[in-house]
Amino acid sequence: MALSQRLFSAFIWLTVLSLLLVPISSAEANRLVRVGIYQNPPLLGYDQKNVAYGFFSDLLHEIAREQEWTLEFVPGSWDECLQRLGAGHIDLLPAIAYTPEREKLYRFTNETVLSNWGQVYSRPGSQIQSILDLDGKKVAVVRGDVHYQGPNGLNTLAEKFSLHIRFVAVAEYEEALQALANAEVDACLVNRLFLPAQDLATRVAKTPLVLNPVSVRIAFAPGGDPTLKEACDLQIARLKSNSQSVYYQIMARWLGGGEEYGVFVRLLPWLKVLLGALVVLVVITVLSRFQVRRGLREISQKNRQLEEEVAERRQAQQALARQTSFFEAALNSIPDGMVLCNTERQIIRCNPAMTGVFGFSADELLGKKTALFYARQDDFDAQGAQRFNPVAASQGQPYVVDYRRKDGTTFPGETLGTAVRSEQGEVLGYLGVMRDITVRQKAERALQWELRVNQSVAALGRLLLSSSSIEEISARVLEEAKNLTDSPYGFVGFIDPDSGNMVSPTMTRDVWEQCQVPDKKIVFHSFKGLWGWVLTAKQPILCNDPATDSRTTGIPGGHVPIDRFVGVPAVADGDLLGIIALANAARDYQEKDLELLERLAASYALAVKNMRAAQAVRESGERFRAIFEHANAGMNTIDIDGNYLQVNPAFCRFSGYAQDQFAKMTVEDLTFADDIAMTRKYFDEVRQGRRWHFDYQKRFVHRSGRLVWGQVTAAWIADAEGKPHYAVGLVQDITERKRAEARLQENEERLRHLAHHDSLTGLPNRVLFSDRLLHGMDRARRSGTQLALLFFDLDRFKEINDTHGHALGDQILQIVAERLKSLLRKADTVARFGGDEFIVLLEDIKDSLDVAPLAKRILAVLSEPLILVGKPFHITSSIGISLFPADGEDEALLVKKADDAMFLAKKMGRNRFMFSGPTLGATEMKR
Repeated sequence: MALSQRLFSAFIWLTVLSLLLVPISSAEANRLVRVGIYQNPPLLGYDQKNVAYGFFSDLLHEIAREQEWTLEFVPGSWDECLQRLGAGHIDLLPAIAYTPEREKLYRFTNETVLSNWGQVYSRPGSQIQSILDLDGKKVAVVRGDVHYQGPNGLNTLAEKFSLHIRFVAVAEYEEALQALANAEVDACLVNRLFLPAQDLATRVAKTPLVLNPVSVRIAFAPGGDPTLKEACDLQIARLKSNSQSVYYQIMARWLGGGEEYGVFVRLLPWLKVLLGALVVLVVITVLSRFQVRRGLREISQKNRQLEEEVAERRQAQQALARQTSFFEAALNSIPDGMVLCNTERQIIRCNPAMTGVFGFSADELLGKKTALFYARQDDFDAQGAQRFNPVAASQGQPYVVDYRRKDGTTFPGETLGTAVRSEQGEVLGYLGVMRDITVRQKAERALQWELRVNQSVAALGRLLLSSSSIEEISARVLEEAKNLTDSPYGFVGFIDPDSGNMVSPTMTRDVWEQCQVPDKKIVFHSFKGLWGWVLTAKQPILCNDPATDSRTTGIPGGHVPIDRFVGVPAVADGDLLGIIALANAARDYQEKDLELLERLAASYALAVKNMRAAQAVRESGERFRAIFEHANAGMNTIDIDGNYLQVNPAFCRFSGYAQDQFAKMTVEDLTFADDIAMTRKYFDEVRQGRRWHFDYQKRFVHRSGRLVWGQVTAAWIADAEGKPHYAVGLVQDITERKRAEARLQENEERLRHLAHHDSLTGLPNRVLFSDRLLHGMDRARRSGTQLALLFFDLDRFKEINDTHGHALGDQILQIVAERLKSLLRKADTVARFGGDEFIVLLEDIKDSLDVAPLAKRILAVLSEPLILVGKPFHITSSIGISLFPADGEDEALLVKKADDAMFLAKKMGRNRFMFSGPTLGATEMKR
């Protein structure tokens, strides 16, 4: 009676409290929200009367209507809005690109409102078609703009490509476009969605250059009310999830696209009162049932406690023995090194792979700190601060450092470390998995080297097509050669066909600036020393000790000492055309340096040959023919409709077709189907006069039917009327490079998959399941729904393993995994915890009673007979179920309660499921 009175009193007080909260909530909803606005149409802007307009203005009005807010718009420049937001003078600022740096200053919505890119504008008719064309140009940018100063912004790209761009900082996008229209700059950078004013639209033009994709969101003052951000996130997610919502109407109005949307029906305020009363009633009912059932359960458990204690202890010992045996077998079979250490980083256990990699025996490692693995003490200390700190942001992420073997040799290793926790969440130690990545890093360096070489060769090819002078080409060849070989000195020269002298236009820019030789010249009548031998013998030289080389004749007084030397002749069709020579790299020259110079020398030989042809017949076209016929790369000429006019032998080898077969072929005949649309786009832009050259990668269909990749560079020649007449194309074969990139990507994806999935069943492992459970709990808290964990194993599975062997047991586990996946929704997760243990995560549970039907289906499906090795096998399972948040809000606690409920189901006779916790009071259910 006393309990009933207390429950009735609690019901009355909770009902009164829920009624009082309704008007308070409504009062708080009617609030003033200060919004910063700046000129960024069509995303955001304001007119002469400071009235806001644009996509974000309409979107915020819709959110304010739903939240019953009053919006106050505060106009200003971009810099002023950012300052007001940081100082808390405004509550939020829309249309701002998200970056990790800005997240440290402001709070952002979790939801992305729009995606945007940076767009480069130039004046109509400009030749700016790629980022390389911005070299030496003046570009107007907005101060603090993410497309200018962000991680992938134009400033960063300019540094990566070694471009000399003169940036002119302004306050607004409109000011940048005005500077371009007034010819004060060569180009400007704005966001892709920004619309120029009408008077500027005809004086500026978009280029094909877009960069730095960003997420456009709403930002909030760092010390402001967090409910503003939560409300905006909730409303934006709701609007985006419905293709008929007003979000897409606003997008259609300002940006294009979207559909009309009907008016949402508002919920009645009194519904909150009814829901509150219903919650109180459910709580009272559950508490009453819980008190009665708990009393009955305690009486029953006390009667069975003595007889079950011995059986439980025996089962626990057997389970421990099985787990220990399984752990030993798993640890010894892992091919990667694995080490287990305590919180002091002392080694407790390691597998054979670990001792094999480092050369220590297991006895030599036990009790030692992992510092003996590190080549540098600094790395050991740094990784300890990052990886063994439970709250560190980098916890659980792989890292790479240099390790040291017992014999003192070092190697690069990649390690994935994770904390080992008790059921209560206490950190007991750390588990690390290490892999020797020497071969992988070598392959990556080789690929990077090949990419740099191909870029250099392609750049020289474009330079050849641009009809640059031999002086410019010589300087570019020398620059590329020095950069790729780390050489401080060098020269490039060509043979004058009339006198036979060697002429080096690069001497004045390079070697002679560092020398004190009195007779500094660029024309050499006689060939001496190592470089002279290269020209005389027409053979390359790689010499890392010139002082002992018999071909050395000494150097003139005042000359820079030569410590190392590599030189390659430029030869075409047996004719000596020039030389590339380098000296004094900080390291020994290698064969790859020689191969690089030979490739550059082939291009330089073409340049010299072009020069000679131009000198002989400037107007006859023989210069182009010489380049065309002797190029190592594929070349062709095509008309504006894509018909092949001429092809060179290298292009025939690349495509597999003979020259006479191209008479009736077009560019699209050789293009892979998926790349035809891109090719047509480039041709359309040429016809429209918006493009005069292009450089891109695409796939070709070889005559044999296989696909080959080509780096295509084409430059168009105008006719007498200034219209595109025909193009000269250069095609570099990059098939092997693409294959190497694909293999590297596949290896990385395979490693990521193995780190988070069970190797036998392909199901998520404990690590991935833990991550999904944490995210599921976050979503459930936001949406007010529940989660369910179904923890189970297979009854008497050990008997099958012992009788029929582990191979058949593995087949059964794989079949069980497939059956489980067929029962679940895409949003649910099933993971293997080890052995025959599985766990299922169900999300978006409205009522705990909805879990029982699935548990029944699992028991039914698993009990269906299996026919293996000609025999039927009958598998049953015992399932324990815990609920979030009813059974706890901690990951380990939820798993433990589900595990406890599973053991209780086994004790009750197996082939059944049990609920745990106060929600249903360990309810027993049979299949």
